[in-house]
Amino acid sequence: MSQLLFIIFVVLVFALMIGFYKSLMKLRAMSQESWGKVQFNLNAKYEIVSSLIEYLKTRDKTESMNDSINNLIEARIKSIQAMTPFQKSLSEQSLNNVLEEVTVNMDSIDNIAQDQKYTNLKTNLDKIDTELLISTNYYNAVVSDLNSKVQSFPSGFLAGLFGISSEEIFRYDFFNSRQILNKLKHT
Repeated sequence: MSQLLFIIFVVLVFALMIGFYKSLMKLRAMSQESWGKVQFNLNAKYEIVSSLIEYLKTRDKTESMNDSINNLIEARIKSIQAMTPFQKSLSEQSLNNVLEEVTVNMDSIDNIAQDQKYTNLKTNLDKIDTELLISTNYYNAVVSDLNSKVQSFPSGFLAGLFGISSEEIFRYDFFNSRQILNKLKHT
């Protein structure tokens, strides 16, 4: 009888370990997939910013506009080169700050603020930013779940055995992004 109880206990422990392992692997796969969606939206944003840069280069330029274009190019390049969620968080904050500055400057110039191409670029930026905020929230929720499991017992023990570690949260500058979106909507 004691052998049967021991076998049942071992089978239950083994089944629990398999369950925790599957749960960890599923969360890791979900976090990688959702990070891919964030990166997809970031790349779409970079394309729109690139189009905005090209548009601004065709306009009559003042010295301040040239500085704004150069700052936008530099911020875009830094954002593209950032690899980890933490690095992307920092670079996106810079890019959003420069975008806000450029938007304020361009909106003060009547012939640009009224231009359909410029308005379309702002609308597209608004749409992709909304998608980026949605994908960021989902990614951060999945990563929070994964990190909770990695840091708790017994799943954390198994995570260590199988090389599954905590992942970084992507801190998108939500407040700054919302300010930009509101400015874009009111123009």
